Amino acid sequence: MTDGSQLEYICGNSRHRRRIFCRKGKILPRIPKCFHGKINRNKFMKSNFFNNSGCRVEHGQVTFSKTFYRHREKVDFTCNDNNSLPLLHNETIHCINGTLSREPICHSIPTMCIVPHTLFLRNIANTTIPSGTLMEIGSSFSYTCIQDHQPFNGSAIVECLKNGKLSHHAHCVPMACKEHPPAISNGRTIFHSTAHSSIARYRCFPGYKLENNNLAKLTCQFGLWLPKQPPRCLPSNDECFILNKEVLV
Repeated sequence: MTDGSQLEYICGNSRHRRRIFCRKGKILPRIPKCFHGKINRNKFMKSNFFNNSGCRVEHGQVTFSKTFYRHREKVDFTCNDNNSLPLLHNETIHCINGTLSREPICHSIPTMCIVPHTLFLRNIANTTIPSGTLMEIGSSFSYTCIQDHQPFNGSAIVECLKNGKLSHHAHCVPMACKEHPPAISNGRTIFHSTAHSSIARYRCFPGYKLENNNLAKLTCQFGLWLPKQPPRCLPSNDECFILNKEVLV
């Protein structure tokens, strides 16, 4: 047979015909065979149905890539739960004779927290866990700040919560002043915070003025009120004030 030619086969008195073709030196399909006796038509139809039938699937706990797969076709699916992955056991699922070769199963992924890679860029001296580490739910780690710094929320222990998030991000800020700014005689102190960079201002009572016209304020810097010596209020010689119901000049 020459390439592209064809032949037609007829078995005995059968009305069924079969053609074969020559393609690049090969006969396609295979050369048919004729058999004596009657063909069990029901058996043939049943076998042919299963070999050519597919699998029709419905979405449930998993979502399939499509709703119908042909015989021997690979079945792809995804898990509906974002915290689950397909449990494959190193094998794939195929449609075989109208039935899936294996039931698609998803397994839960343990929720975990990840320690940020920017950990050591936040004024942290050291920590009990490396940055980028995965933490299990309920576990925790601690950290220490560089000199004159403190944890921004007051706690140096970070926990992994049930939602997969850290209780707070490890972060150190300049140390706040632990005490209020010092009080002065014959004057009052005005301040609103003891945090780093906060300012405390001083005002003298009537009849008093600041010594040597010094600056009437202190600043909290890394845990200390500076300058260390607060201003002083001394009696003023330029103003009159009442003392024991007498007018002094």
